[in-house]
Amino acid sequence: MMPGAPLPKVSMIAKVLFTHGAPEVRWLGPGGDSVAHFYSHGRMALTEGVLAVMRSRKVDRAVLFVPDYICNEALESVRAMSVEIEFYPVGEDLSPDWQRLNERGVGEVPLRLFLLVHYFGFLNKTEEAITFCEANKMVLIEDCAHMLRPYASTGKGSLMVLSPRKLLPIPCGGVLVAHESFEKHLSTIHQSVSVVKIVQWIFLRMIQKGLVALGIPWKTFRKYREEKSISEEVARSETLRTSLCGQFTLRMLAEMGDDLEQISLRRRDNFSRIASSIAGVKGVRILFSLTDEETCPYMLPLILEQGAERLLRMFQEMGIPAGRWPLLPPEVLDSPDKHRIALWMREHLLLLPLHQSLTIQDADRIGKVLCGGLPS
Repeated sequence: MMPGAPLPKVSMIAKVLFTHGAPEVRWLGPGGDSVAHFYSHGRMALTEGVLAVMRSRKVDRAVLFVPDYICNEALESVRAMSVEIEFYPVGEDLSPDWQRLNERGVGEVPLRLFLLVHYFGFLNKTEEAITFCEANKMVLIEDCAHMLRPYASTGKGSLMVLSPRKLLPIPCGGVLVAHESFEKHLSTIHQSVSVVKIVQWIFLRMIQKGLVALGIPWKTFRKYREEKSISEEVARSETLRTSLCGQFTLRMLAEMGDDLEQISLRRRDNFSRIASSIAGVKGVRILFSLTDEETCPYMLPLILEQGAERLLRMFQEMGIPAGRWPLLPPEVLDSPDKHRIALWMREHLLLLPLHQSLTIQDADRIGKVLCGGLPS
């Protein structure tokens, strides 16, 4: 059975549990005139960043421009603020539809912020976003939640949000990298992720490692997971409260600092192996090409003209953790004429795993199953 996400090493967890002192997370390295703050989730880092900009401008109202192809959960915390969310359309490559943005205009609200998402670890149109924001006096925020770490060509805006928990085996973790001028406007937060949640995460990851080793599918414990999801819904109000990621997560990040290059190489190799299996096949394409050596892919985004749902079920029945984009915001779902491409993408894009806990054999098997499952 293939793990659905990267799994931690037992030796690293043991080492971190008995480590004392303040960890130094060297791999982030904001440097220059930027500062980094670590929260439990990326969505909380985004919220704190928006709040800091509002405080620096001394305004109590703002508009946040967000791509219509975005996970609704990522906006949970922002929705609790006095911030209006404006969904802008994306093109077929998931870059902002600049023509429609310019036609629609950006309004006269005193503070306007523009969120540019770098999807699946691949760079989006950063230079175009800078030009657009400068012309319209908007604050640029880069959503780098799918990136392993900042790239040399990121950090062009005032704020940058990362979510290392999406690519690394850590229990939580969202990072806000902001210009140092905003630091004094950030909230003072003392609450961290509870010890109970850290222990639960360690316990579940150890169970999962054991099941993978025994070849037992994780979905065997579906009943337990469904019961757990109920408790998570009860605790959802707690997740809206901003909290820090805590010392355990920071120590895990510090320990993994020297492994990031190897993790990136493994993910790139898995991407290439799977991609090679469908070279020249009609009716299917990979959304982005792995051309930039700096890119560490989060998932392999596959566009299928037809049969995405059928192929997803086939993968899942075989114990291969493929997936789809999470639920889109209700505002997007309710306006299909305005968000046609985002809705089309939601139905035709399939996400294949690339993470570093997959073996070479796993990647080759995914490619073989993919090639065999495509319409002839």
